[in-house]
Amino acid sequence: MSTENIGNSDDTMRGTDLNHPITILEESTSPVVEPESVSSSEFAEPEVVSSSESDDDNEYVYNIKRRLTHGKIWSVEEVREYLDSPFTEKESKRLSRWKSRKLTRNVAGRDKQLNVPDTSLASLLRIPPSSTPILEEKQYYVDDSVINAFFDLLKKRQEKFPDWYKRNSSLPTWTMTFLLSGKWTMTKLLSCINIEEIAGTAKLFIPLCLENHWILICVDMEKLEFLWLDSLNSPPDAHHTEKTTILEWLEKHLLPVLGYRNSQQLKLMQLNIPYQTNRIDCGIFVMKYADCLAHCDHFPFTQQDMPHFRLRVFLDIYRGRLPVPPSHVRFLRALYNI
Repeated sequence: MSTENIGNSDDTMRGTDLNHPITILEESTSPVVEPESVSSSEFAEPEVVSSSESDDDNEYVYNIKRRLTHGKIWSVEEVREYLDSPFTEKESKRLSRWKSRKLTRNVAGRDKQLNVPDTSLASLLRIPPSSTPILEEKQYYVDDSVINAFFDLLKKRQEKFPDWYKRNSSLPTWTMTFLLSGKWTMTKLLSCINIEEIAGTAKLFIPLCLENHWILICVDMEKLEFLWLDSLNSPPDAHHTEKTTILEWLEKHLLPVLGYRNSQQLKLMQLNIPYQTNRIDCGIFVMKYADCLAHCDHFPFTQQDMPHFRLRVFLDIYRGRLPVPPSHVRFLRALYNI
């Protein structure tokens, strides 16, 4: 296993005074339902590049186009600009309306197939203070429906812009829960995975909840690496049993049916990632870890970004799509002279 000692654990949460009351008719719950076997755009106003610019500018646009159509290479600055993109006036009004809305546990958002109840979605609108009593933490947690919906949006974005993002897929949150609890055998779990959907993927995301803490597993199919992203900065030997069980299922069951028949072992790796400094935001970290990995291997964010990310994820799931990065808006407007 390759291990790196990384910082960010000394970051402090400055807190926020952005709490807003939300009326909920009943307490939100997220039961796990056993599945059956399985056989645009609101973004910051970009800078427009006119086609009447100099030859140097035209060459610059051409080079960007050539790079994008042959596989986008994301810079740290571009990823950070995307993550930190400000809310439009329309988005701000939508957030304000939802903060005073009465919740009914009905499915919310434009894409009903995401199946996120409004009570679950509303947890993203609650901004936890820097010091939150343990008994009050539950209201800020994100549940399975939010996590699964966000990973569906990652896949949809890649399918819409295949030259901008590497192909990614994800397994639902219940998969590893059933495996680790012993509820399902490794063989039964494999029979309920849609192999066609994940065949050919470059990065396979597996969100996992252990003892009320969200962790992201990413299987890099190109490098044959097993990435364990834990925002609590647990020691490398933590969760040894869980890692061993999941690795066994991947190497002996999933990878062979995906065409990896040389019994190659996955390399267990740890990346240089930002960490949470409270006990609440692990779910937000997991979603943004995956969002960054869908771009590149950089993670240009900290705990201080969590209030903004909560509201951004709310808008993403409500609209049923992820925003187009500002750098790509500029490119498209230059390309089509708009």
